[in-house]
Amino acid sequence: MYMAHDALSNTEMQVSEFDPALLAAAEAQGVIFVAVDAAGDRQIVRACDVTPPSGVEGSFTLVEPVYVDDRMDAVLDVFDAMAALILPESATLSASEGATAPPRDPIEVFGEKLTALREITKAGESR
Repeated sequence: MYMAHDALSNTEMQVSEFDPALLAAAEAQGVIFVAVDAAGDRQIVRACDVTPPSGVEGSFTLVEPVYVDDRMDAVLDVFDAMAALILPESATLSASEGATAPPRDPIEVFGEKLTALREITKAGESR
């Protein structure tokens, strides 16, 4: 992977355009290219050494929608439970919207939701 570092603005971004003319023009304007290996080691390289990745071998999926949805649901459950503790009137409003079950102890609900969120992160998929 290659990073383009703009020393003037002190910003860095991953190189996704590998047109040699564009890379050379960027280098002429002061952009520094950095090669990053699999171990995270970094080395400054010339624009002519920046090459596109070699095919799809070793490719990976950054995020799967279901993965994000499950985690966001768990996070929202924790915040809903926290809101019931901090703002008890919000729990009263949601209970009057058609829920027939008796209200549960907000502290117990918060503990359950927080435990569920921790279990998702301990499953190893989020690391």
